[in-house]
Amino acid sequence: MRNKTWDWLAWVAFIILLVYFFLKIIGVFNSPILADMIAFVSAGYFVGRYAMKIDTIFRDVEYLKKDVRHLNDRVFREK
Repeated sequence: MRNKTWDWLAWVAFIILLVYFFLKIIGVFNSPILADMIAFVSAGYFVGRYAMKIDTIFRDVEYLKKDVRHLNDRVFREK
């Protein structure tokens, strides 16, 4: 449940970023520096969150590779 909450917050940050850039492009938003900072923080959070997820996925794949090597060495080579 906790990871889903952080994932949800990352997507909210991404939506904030999209809305900000859309309003900035069409000229509705003549933003002060605070609004710019909110957009950059949202972008940083979103990128950081999913960069961490990618690192976790690579780590899990590395464990799977070790398990497959172990199976290959112990089980399949004995026959």
